[in-house]
Amino acid sequence: MLEELKKRQKRVYRILESALKNDRLSHFYLLAGAEDPLKLDTAFLLASSILEERRDFSLESSNTLRRMKEGNHFDFCFVDGSKESIKKEMIEDVFSRFQKTGLESKRRVLLIRDVENSRPIVSNMLLKFIEEPKAEVYVIIVTDALDSVLMTIRSRAQIIKFDRQDEEYLMERYKEAGYDVLDAYLLSKITAEFQTIDDEAFMRAKDVVYKTIETLDDVEYLEIMYQKEVYSYMKSKTTEHFKAFLNMYLKILRTYLDDSLADSPITDEVYCDDLKILKAHEPSKLLEEVLDILSKTDYNYDRRSLMDKLAYRIVKISKGDKE
Repeated sequence: MLEELKKRQKRVYRILESALKNDRLSHFYLLAGAEDPLKLDTAFLLASSILEERRDFSLESSNTLRRMKEGNHFDFCFVDGSKESIKKEMIEDVFSRFQKTGLESKRRVLLIRDVENSRPIVSNMLLKFIEEPKAEVYVIIVTDALDSVLMTIRSRAQIIKFDRQDEEYLMERYKEAGYDVLDAYLLSKITAEFQTIDDEAFMRAKDVVYKTIETLDDVEYLEIMYQKEVYSYMKSKTTEHFKAFLNMYLKILRTYLDDSLADSPITDEVYCDDLKILKAHEPSKLLEEVLDILSKTDYNYDRRSLMDKLAYRIVKISKGDKE
């Protein structure tokens, strides 16, 4: 994890290393930028370093870090907005614990993932907590959607942005892992780092994108195709698999639409034929709708409802194109 941070996010590593080394830690960090699991790993590593009062990064094998990830460290609280909406009671519980002196360390750390997935009352509670900092209390927020975080919260944070990995580098890594050129290209577009993916979800997502494009000339068939290729299939799958599928489906469709509006570096004949079809069906309008639905996938929207809404909008755009 630390080696990956040094290699892929050099600026982030230098900023945090300097803060630890010179004992100039901010009491409020906001880690934002590319959709990269390394952000959350970095937040845990930083929190562990703070609790251990180190002048360098905590060891990844440290007992403190292990216990934090297990939810078994009294002076550390992790609130995960990626799993469910952050509720008032969750934050009140943290505040209650942090009223007491640290039991295992002089310091206490609150780590929040996806703070934007909360009601305004929660954001206002956090804002008050940040504005009236207690000695030796640190707050770290991790988000992929910086613009969705309350401006008053952003203005009080030291914001550290993570850069996206170079797409050419990612494509080569996926090719080395055995993916063909087109799959490696698509994966370089839909992932922020080289990672092990759910191949079944990826192949299904790619196939459904292809069939979505096929239906544009007979767009009434789209909802039937979703029923057959997605909903019926997903009945036997876990919620996490459906989430992975939907995320990949939308990002692959976005890639096709992006490439239909510009020169694509991919010369695959079938791919190019699909781009030609998209060019005849208002790709810029379709892209707007895909991006809107994609922006909602990280929140607690019903995923089938999101797909139904997208189907409705695609049908509407395609019919309008023909009228």
